Amino acid sequence: MENRKQEISHRLAALAQTEKLIQIFRDNIDSNKHSTDVIEEMKTQSEFIYDQQAKIDDITAQITQLTDAVEVLSKKVTDAAWAREKDIQSLKHSIEDRLKREGNMVRESKIEGITNCSPSESLTSCMKQKETFLVRSYFEEQNISADVSSSHVYMATMDLTGQVHYGINVQYTVPYSPATNRSLNYALGIKSIAFSLSSNVDASYFVDGRKVGDGKDVKIVGEYFGNRVIEAHFAGQRQSSIENIVENGTYYYPFNTGK
Repeated sequence: MENRKQEISHRLAALAQTEKLIQIFRDNIDSNKHSTDVIEEMKTQSEFIYDQQAKIDDITAQITQLTDAVEVLSKKVTDAAWAREKDIQSLKHSIEDRLKREGNMVRESKIEGITNCSPSESLTSCMKQKETFLVRSYFEEQNISADVSSSHVYMATMDLTGQVHYGINVQYTVPYSPATNRSLNYALGIKSIAFSLSSNVDASYFVDGRKVGDGKDVKIVGEYFGNRVIEAHFAGQRQSSIENIVENGTYYYPFNTGK
């Protein structure tokens, strides 16, 4: 398409040069110099201009067709991305619902391991001091965001060097959290979010200063997580807001049309 535009530019330059020649010929006619030759040359140049204009019109029509085709293809790509995003989000929501239900269920685990206490210290006192730390360390190593409701040491034996073999019984829940959401997004390959920008008129929309579309209802798919500055422009008017964009959200910007 860029080559076509350059070709039109070259042809227009040639036409400009020809128009200068015609003006010179007109000046010659006014001076009654070689009028017959001038008229023939003007006829030739006129035919040349007509031919060039026809070619320019043809190229312009081709550019228009290509532009329309690109717009249609772009819309198909956006629609396909939107549909895929909706399918992935539907799957995510079903997983979220299950995780949230399971998050209210009390679970029980037995944690067993080895630690050290001073042989001169009471084993009960040492394990009481270490219990919370050992439980927290276990869940951190397992990458589990747990709410521990209760725990108790059900077994602890220490040898003469102070090495302790222990067992801790833990009751806990795993509530749905931002960390769980991030892990789920990563597992599903979610790197973008789908939402809509709409208005009562054919407005132009911008997100963080970058134009994203025109129309009464524009579908957007991209990496727009978190707070974003959204602007809508129409006939010299401007609407804007800062939004924490959510999946499948719709953000509406009305304008006064004077009707």
